[in-house]
Amino acid sequence: DAKRNLPSHAGSLDTLIEHYTLSLREIDRLQREFEQARGEYVSLELGVDDVADHVRKRYAGVAEKVQAIFVKHLEKDGWPPQGRLANVDVFDKLVAPLLAERTKRVGYFLIDALRYELGLELHRQLTDAGATKIHAVSAQLPTVTPVGMASLLPGASKKLTVMRDGKDVVAAFDGLRLTTVATRMKVFEQQYGDRFAQMTLSELNSGKKTKVPDAVNLLVVRSTEIDSHLESNPDTTLGLVHHVLKGVRVAIHRLKEAGFTDVVIATDHGFFL
Repeated sequence: DAKRNLPSHAGSLDTLIEHYTLSLREIDRLQREFEQARGEYVSLELGVDDVADHVRKRYAGVAEKVQAIFVKHLEKDGWPPQGRLANVDVFDKLVAPLLAERTKRVGYFLIDALRYELGLELHRQLTDAGATKIHAVSAQLPTVTPVGMASLLPGASKKLTVMRDGKDVVAAFDGLRLTTVATRMKVFEQQYGDRFAQMTLSELNSGKKTKVPDAVNLLVVRSTEIDSHLESNPDTTLGLVHHVLKGVRVAIHRLKEAGFTDVVIATDHGFFL
């Protein structure tokens, strides 16, 4: 179905993105769920590996067609696409206005590699947490974690630059090289002072650091589990994905009990299986 429907949605970058967010992302979800089921399935039956290879080739064939169309439009139109929310605008447009109201307390979740279809899954799971919205957002190029996470900082649209350092790509913020988590968190601290605190998702849910000072109305919650496990243990990662989504839901409940009023969940980039 995806292969047959693709040509009628390939005319422009905007049309392709719209098609992906409404329909095409289903092949990513189905492939992810297939790979998870395959990883959990132990059998000596002949032919199972052949079926898996067939599914992967079919998926890769469609994904390669989508990628070729995407790159063609990218070369012509540039990135990010006009008129759509970009990662460099996420904080200033979605978080900063909330913080302007002193009565608001905001949890800002930075979840590494929470690609769009996973965001949609999390959105479905949060229906009982209050009013929720999902936005398709353009990742910052190149889509590597240090650059992507830097693009989610306050003022990134004006202050973020990306430069080469030998073979590496380095993000800089107002001239400061952002090479570690600590340097990125420093940007929040410099702007928000005692109003800012940060911790990992596991720390928040462990109960060891859950007491957030009353003066804090911006809590940054970080998670790198999906991305780091995909890079080092891809065969076992997909079961972990649902654990991370559950962790986000638990953390939101904890923050609600602590008096937080709003949550914004953002990511740096996606991934391809």
